[in-house]
Order: sequence, then structure tokens, then C-alpha cells
Amino acid sequence: MSSREGAVLRAASLAPGGKTTGTITLTASDKAPIAMTLSGSAVRNSPGRNGGELSNRLVLTVEDITNARAPRRIYRGKLSGLGEQRLGRMAAGSHRIYRFSVRFPDGGAPSSPTTGDNAYQGSTAEVDFRWTSRAL
Repeated sequence: MSSREGAVLRAASLAPGGKTTGTITLTASDKAPIAMTLSGSAVRNSPGRNGGELSNRLVLTVEDITNARAPRRIYRGKLSGLGEQRLGRMAAGSHRIYRFSVRFPDGGAPSSPTTGDNAYQGSTAEVDFRWTSRAL
């Protein structure tokens, strides 16, 4: 199996109501069909001065968009909650395209400079996505 190296997506200065999207294409080797899984691991939060942990606020959506007319949702939930997702079987030599979207829900006007969405000012979050394949 192969894919490009590096980040699937990056979001700098993502504000409440904002969204960012990235894609990745995975290609199975020509040798044998495989079963695929995706999991989130090593979630790292760096809270800003108001203490908000972004991985518990940001909403991650992962979709298989190989068939653009009928995308298939794999996961939608907190960035910190991805867990292990079974992606199914890939035929030898085939490919799949996955879209990752991260949205920062807008919580409305905060009641103070340090509460609500303001709790996340200056915070960062990272997660490693782990792709696992096994021969069938």
C-alpha cells in the first residue's frame, strides 16, 4: 500500500464556524487484496492561555470519495474520538480517495473573554492517522 507523505490537512488560525479539508489517495499493491483500517492515535493538545483542548471541540469527518457520486461516510465526531474504523476490502492494484474535513463549531457569543469559544484561543491540536492493511 502506498500514499503520499506528510499531513492530510492543516488548519492555521481556524476560527469558530471555520472548516478545512484535505484528501489522500491510497493505492494497494498489485500482489494481493487487502483489508484496511484507519485509526487516530497520539492525540496531542496544547491548550492556549484559557485552557481549551481543541481535539475535544473540533469535528472530524472522514469520507471515502472514490465514487464521487456516492461518497461513503466513515466517521463523524470529535477529533479525539476517531478510534479504529474498518474501511473494508481493497482489490489488488486498486485505489481509494479519502476526504478529511475538520470543522470548528461556532458556539455563539461567549459570556466572557475566557469562556465559550474564547477558551480555545491560542490552542493547538494534532492527531496521527494510522492506516493498517492486512493481506486477505
